[in-house]
Amino acid sequence: MSRKRSSENMTNTLLLVSIFSSTSTEPCNLSLLLLLIVALMAFSTVVASPQSLESNQKFTQCIRLAEILSGEGINVSQQVELLNRAIVYLEANQTEAALPLLDEAYQQLSEMYEKLPSVKLRENLERGAVILALAATPALFYYFFPRLYALVWLYNRRSYRVRQNKKARK
Repeated sequence: MSRKRSSENMTNTLLLVSIFSSTSTEPCNLSLLLLLIVALMAFSTVVASPQSLESNQKFTQCIRLAEILSGEGINVSQQVELLNRAIVYLEANQTEAALPLLDEAYQQLSEMYEKLPSVKLRENLERGAVILALAATPALFYYFFPRLYALVWLYNRRSYRVRQNKKARK
C-alpha cells in the first residue's frame, strides 16, 4: 500500500472518530478501536526492500528455469528442494538465510540451461542409435543366422565319419 493511500485511510478514520466521539461514549470506544486497528494495519504492512525484490525476481527466474528444464526431461529435483527450503526461509521473513539458497539454485539451473542443447543432442543421438539397432536386427539375423547355424552344426559333427552304403550302390 502506498503512503498516499495510507494517509487517506488515516484521515478517513480520524473523521469517523471525530463524528462518533461527539455523539456518545459507546461510538467513541468503537472509533478508538477502529483507530487502533488502522494504526496496527499501517505498521504491519510489509516494507518492500531491495533485498526482497531481488529475492522475488531471482525466485521467479529459478521457477521459470526449473519449469523449462523439467519440461525438457532434465532432473531438477535437487534444485527444487533448494527452492523449497528458500521458500520456508522467505515465509519466516529470513531473507538473509534464503538468498544463498536462491543463488545456489539459480546458478545450478542456469548452468543446466546453458548445457541443454548439448544434452538434447546427446539424447537424440542415443535414441537414434537404439532405433537403428532395433531396425537392423531382423536384417542382421536373416544374413548371419544361417551361416552361424551351419558353423555350429559342422563344429558339432566334425568327428562323424561318412561310410559308403553298400546297398545303395547296387
